[in-house]
Amino acid sequence: MVDPVLQPADAPAAAFQVLSPLTPERFASEYAGRVHRFAAMVMRNGQDSEDLAQEALLKAIRGLAKFDQRGNVEAWMWRIVINTARDSGRASVRQTALRDRLHARSRAEFAVDPVELTVFNRLRDQDLLDAVRRLPVKPRTIIALRFGAQLSNLEIGEQLRMRPRAVSMALHRALQRLHSVLEAQS
Repeated sequence: MVDPVLQPADAPAAAFQVLSPLTPERFASEYAGRVHRFAAMVMRNGQDSEDLAQEALLKAIRGLAKFDQRGNVEAWMWRIVINTARDSGRASVRQTALRDRLHARSRAEFAVDPVELTVFNRLRDQDLLDAVRRLPVKPRTIIALRFGAQLSNLEIGEQLRMRPRAVSMALHRALQRLHSVLEAQS
């Protein structure tokens, strides 16, 4: 077993980590739920989302031996997931759905933006899932990465090759669009 990596005394507690081999079992238990939620948001139906999640996780697990354990496993994994989604059908792949992630988060984590509160309040509503799936590709993808994959704006920017501020603006526009679709349904 590898000894813990010691950090400077002024480093935050979260900076301390034990470097142990990333096994397929540990990888799957750590990321499978988030990958499945992301896949559910970008695919038009449940079977396609299940296929995408399984394929992406399988690719990542097969590539674990090649992954440099000193690198950022999460960025590496999301790159695989996003590329798998793109590969599985560019036109139909980027459907989005919001479910478990938003519900698990507290309202305090969201800005006082009424659009975000509307999304949060209607999380379990099937109409929300349907509305997200009707959005154009870019807004669906950004919403899926933010709320399904639970990535930060910085992480989304890294994955989509956008600046964090551009991600923030695109997310705001996507949520406004989603809000409009939900209002039209009411």
